[in-house]
Amino acid sequence: MVIQDIINDAHNTDSIKNYLNELETSNVSFLECRSSMLPILSKLINISSENDVLIISATENTGTETINWINNLTNQHKDTMFFPQKKEHGKNLSKNSDRIEFISNLRKASSTQIIVSTLISALESLPSPSKLLSKSIKIINNDSVNLKTLSEKLTNIGFENKDHQLESKGEYTIRGGIVDIFSYDYENPLRIELFGDTVESIKEFDVNTHITIKELNEITIESIDYNLGSDYENQSSLFEYLKPETIVILDNPDVIFQNLNDHISNNISLKNNTEKYINQFSIDEIKSLIYKFKTINITQWKTDKSLNAESLFNISSIPVISASIQNNKHFTPLNDFDGKIIIQTSYINRTNELINNLDLKLENIDVQYTPPYKSTPGFVYKKTMLIGDRELYGTKYTPTQFKNITKEIIINDEVKPGDYVVHYDHGIGKFIDFGKPPKTKTNEDFMIIEYLNEDKLYVPLAQIHKISPYIAPTNKVPKLNSLGSEKWTKSKQKAQESALKWARELLSIYAERELSSGIKFNKDNDWEKDLEGSFPFKETPDQLSAINLVKNKMQNKNPMDVLICGDVGFGKTEVAIRAAFKAVCNGKQVAVISPTTILTQQHFETFKNRLSAFPVSIEYLSRFKSNKDQKSIIKDINNGNLDICIGTHRLIQNDIEFKNIGLLIIDEEQRFGVKQKENIKSKYPNVDIITMTATPIPRTLYMAISGIKDLYSINTPPEQRLPVETSINAYDENLIKQSITQELNRGGQVFFLHNRVETIQIILKQLKNLIPNANISVAHGQMKEFELEKTMLDFANKKIDILCCTTIIESGLDLPNVNTLIVNNAHRFGLSQLYQLRGRVGRSEKQGYSYFLIPKQTRLTYESEKRLQALEESVELGSGYKIAMRDLEIRGAGNILGKEQSGYVISIGLHLYSKLISEAKNMLLKNEKPLINEFDLDYEIPNIQLNLHLEFGDNYISEQKIKFELYKRLNLCQSLEEIESVKKQITNRYGKLYPEGENVIFNSSIQILAKNCDIKSITKKQQIIEITFHELSLDKSLEINKLNNKISFISNKVKIEFNEQNWKKELLTLLQNLSKSNE
Repeated sequence: MVIQDIINDAHNTDSIKNYLNELETSNVSFLECRSSMLPILSKLINISSENDVLIISATENTGTETINWINNLTNQHKDTMFFPQKKEHGKNLSKNSDRIEFISNLRKASSTQIIVSTLISALESLPSPSKLLSKSIKIINNDSVNLKTLSEKLTNIGFENKDHQLESKGEYTIRGGIVDIFSYDYENPLRIELFGDTVESIKEFDVNTHITIKELNEITIESIDYNLGSDYENQSSLFEYLKPETIVILDNPDVIFQNLNDHISNNISLKNNTEKYINQFSIDEIKSLIYKFKTINITQWKTDKSLNAESLFNISSIPVISASIQNNKHFTPLNDFDGKIIIQTSYINRTNELINNLDLKLENIDVQYTPPYKSTPGFVYKKTMLIGDRELYGTKYTPTQFKNITKEIIINDEVKPGDYVVHYDHGIGKFIDFGKPPKTKTNEDFMIIEYLNEDKLYVPLAQIHKISPYIAPTNKVPKLNSLGSEKWTKSKQKAQESALKWARELLSIYAERELSSGIKFNKDNDWEKDLEGSFPFKETPDQLSAINLVKNKMQNKNPMDVLICGDVGFGKTEVAIRAAFKAVCNGKQVAVISPTTILTQQHFETFKNRLSAFPVSIEYLSRFKSNKDQKSIIKDINNGNLDICIGTHRLIQNDIEFKNIGLLIIDEEQRFGVKQKENIKSKYPNVDIITMTATPIPRTLYMAISGIKDLYSINTPPEQRLPVETSINAYDENLIKQSITQELNRGGQVFFLHNRVETIQIILKQLKNLIPNANISVAHGQMKEFELEKTMLDFANKKIDILCCTTIIESGLDLPNVNTLIVNNAHRFGLSQLYQLRGRVGRSEKQGYSYFLIPKQTRLTYESEKRLQALEESVELGSGYKIAMRDLEIRGAGNILGKEQSGYVISIGLHLYSKLISEAKNMLLKNEKPLINEFDLDYEIPNIQLNLHLEFGDNYISEQKIKFELYKRLNLCQSLEEIESVKKQITNRYGKLYPEGENVIFNSSIQILAKNCDIKSITKKQQIIEITFHELSLDKSLEINKLNNKISFISNKVKIEFNEQNWKKELLTLLQNLSKSNE
């Protein structure tokens, strides 16, 4: 019997029908019920009553967990809804988009819903249903629409007018006779096309590709203006949007009303008078608002009025025991149960193995594989027991619903006016703007680059492959090159010599390691497959690739030395855990070295939880351990009795000798000195090594050295990761109180960072005065070991609400419940340090907030102001984020390249130096003798000169930045199919291309085909097209001779006379045929 069968059977029982009949009469009920039983109880009530159910939770965190458990019961995600609290601070205050989307979905819902909310959220102001209806806009095909009036109406009902393309709901844009609207009432954006003032068509289109999804006859756009201020007359609450027959479940009413009381007190102290129900209603009036619905009060203890839910519905919970099963002792819940046992586990093989070792009737047990993020709390119904990893192994899982929001983060060649750039032929210049050369009639698009003596270079956008941003490991402003001087050529030549030398050294080290012999680990066994299946999150593509790379290297006889680069929270630790478990399964010991005691403790907890289902001995060694404990652990290490030991540099001291070490993992590799790292590697020669760093390296450098250095870069954020909302403010006690209160109201925790130990107690006192009901503690590096350990563990176990701390939290800590960070005196930190600090929050599916506070009346230096501005702008994962990452990239490049190479990087820029390394590597791997003066970086980029007018004109696309982006996208295309896809997106958005725009597409297609055919250049002079190959093979010559045209061959060149009318089609066909013969 599966969960759905249990629910179907239970909701038809007389007991639940009788209970609902009594509720209909009494209107109020009290149930004694464990919190783990609430998901299945609410689902039964929802199905049996055929009514909506509103669950009011004490905090947003408990509410999120409840709704995710409910979703996992039946996989019916469309029948559950979560109503979030209003954002009282942050950049998106005016939007509160989640609340708007919720109301839109609730009004459209066709099936009964289970809604989860906090009481504060349910009471926070919403526009009344009648107000929303009165402000809606209806548009029908063939209607007459005035664009100016429509724009004003959309703005008045809360939509934001965007100059560029739509990105999120609540936006609209007008271009010529095309109106795009992204409404909450529709899944996709809408496009209205007008002919004059007449609506010609209405379409729903894809927000990314701009491809039409379907045609519509009419649309209704409802108001999203939810900012009512103190307009009490038009304010309503969630309760006004509920159907009268909705059943309300209060999960722990005493705590719910206490939280509401605290919230009201904070609102009074903050002088916030905008909320009608919270400011004007008494608790009794609020209760009457709730109790007009049929209401169930859930308590976890017996009262005079309460009924016992377990006996009433014949469903009982299973305690989280996880005792003794690892030692094959009598496991009471399983041994003593007389009925069917369903075990939902992600550890299939391990569970079957344990069952075989217990005295159980195997015919009564059904073991089912269940991913951890789809698990539910165990329970017993009649003669059926459902039990999972939480009960069996004590595994801590948080149920998660995946949304497809993952995008790879690539720090690409993004430039803006004022940035320094490198032109391959002319050197370092400053990008001024887009424009056209003076005194010319050309309509072509150009980038204007300034060189020494204010000389200007106009670069056609069709040639942007020759330009890259100037990035180098230095804070100094680069010197501009002089146009036409020899200096740039000499700088390139010296850098080429350096790149060749360095590539040769890397290749030599790589080849030496390939010849040496290490440990050859076996392929994955059943336990390893179980561990893989029990990962509580969805692996990102990059994470999977890194895991496969490491495992394949471990299964090779040569010693592994892999560097894993990736941002904080991107999944490096899971790569290390799987590698460590492989070593243990092969009878080897594992040492994990981390730079701080706090990070060591964190890793210990993570490893222990992930490997809880297996008989693996894990310990940690740091100053948190007493001398007695340290001696015992060291003895176990030296005797080979300990499988995995996680520790600080203490692990590499002389008294520790691993008896049978097979794998060494070094975390936060950048925090160890070169000498320390060499000592570690010499202490354990020929063992497999994984080093991990949170400092990423630039993609161009990564691509250049992959193949001659074992490294992997994880660039994809976890699916649920949301950008952290960032704001910079003057020190303001009201803001501090408001932001902390909002986080605590949703069940979260807060980091308050003050990086001065001598004054941290003063800040602690101020915080206690501001938030008297919160549990606040201090953490800094000068505390006694025991005190610091206890504080950090209490904070990790949610016993502390606010941690007032120094930068001791900067590295590696992973606390998903901490989602607000406040940094005092933020102007004193570097950009990369501020970014790392911000990475401490927003590490779950919840929205994270960071506040960087500056003392009032403080005059910031230019550098400080620019740093903070870059951080505030760098919010989006994968867009502005790139700016903040630049500083980290430079550091990462410096770590890998070393001092000597960094000097050459400064002279020509990182991108160009990376290309030189790549070219040197390719020559060395092919056993070609590299000739410095014959390096040809344009080898991969054919020079195409077809005398065509190439541009997306201003009358077609007016915004130069968008044109630049489109040229870049075309330049990155690798096939004609990709070119066609970009073209389709352009025409879907801007309409039919003009001839000169078609020329841009044609030119890009020719460039791709020419590259595939090993062509160096194609030049057109009147009817003659000259094609120069790098090497003209016999096959290509034969293919060209199939043409009926006049042809002449000279060495690697061929001249072909084409018909002026059809030359484009003929040239395209020829190159396509040559490309096929080249495969």
